Amino acid sequence: MNMNNPSSGNWSKHKAYYWYNRATGETSWAEPDGYNCRDNLCSQDSSNKWDKRWDKMDTDTGVDSTKAVHHIVLIRHGQYCEGNDDDVDRLLTDKGISQSLATGQRLRDLIEAGKIPRVEKFRYSTMVRASQTADLVLSKLQPMNEPGRVQPCSMIREGACIVPEPNISKEQWDVTETDFHRDGLRIEAAFRNYIHRAPADAKSSFTTVLVCHGNVIRYLVTRALQQDPAGWLRLSVANGSMTLISVYPTGKVSLTNLGDVGHFQSDLITYN
Repeated sequence: MNMNNPSSGNWSKHKAYYWYNRATGETSWAEPDGYNCRDNLCSQDSSNKWDKRWDKMDTDTGVDSTKAVHHIVLIRHGQYCEGNDDDVDRLLTDKGISQSLATGQRLRDLIEAGKIPRVEKFRYSTMVRASQTADLVLSKLQPMNEPGRVQPCSMIREGACIVPEPNISKEQWDVTETDFHRDGLRIEAAFRNYIHRAPADAKSSFTTVLVCHGNVIRYLVTRALQQDPAGWLRLSVANGSMTLISVYPTGKVSLTNLGDVGHFQSDLITYN
């Protein structure tokens, strides 16, 4: 994969206050003036009315300036070796490799059949299991050699996105308030950067692929549907599965697939 930043240096600033180094995965926070990212990150309207301006990319005229649809494919990493505390040791199992290759072929089939449009952005978590999965998926796709088209992203690393409701015991998941405070901001930044309608000047529909993790995917789905994100743990996505979100010019959102593993033989379906 091309780890180089097409702009000067390796550092890239995202519009939602988060910095990361594409070469090393190192992260840094820098909040824009006048914006407090800790306030109302994902506040919900109790009336359950749809917020048409949720991504702040609507037009003042009310007339859609593009007919392009932004499709987002979320791929969970393949099965990996558990029992290791260090990320570098959490490598894909043989089954995880098979899952990743099968998902790469499925993605290629969907693109070639015209079911989803051209992949404009391919981003993958900097955690080892996700980076391995991305390599295997990419091996099944047409080359993406244009600068910046394929890049690592530390915003979509696994983490404690938000305290779930209902909560689970510390024995089941040993996380702290600090974990939620730190990781939640980062994963929310990923939502604001990657889940949105197509820009007004987009000439045609396009696809963004994110190879990441179960918690991240479930959080992004609940946020995109304007559901209470605290319900993320009620969802489940299998290893190597594909989730498809489509964002239309009006700002409406459609969840076509959630954790789809229909392209797997039954013995390849796992959840760890």
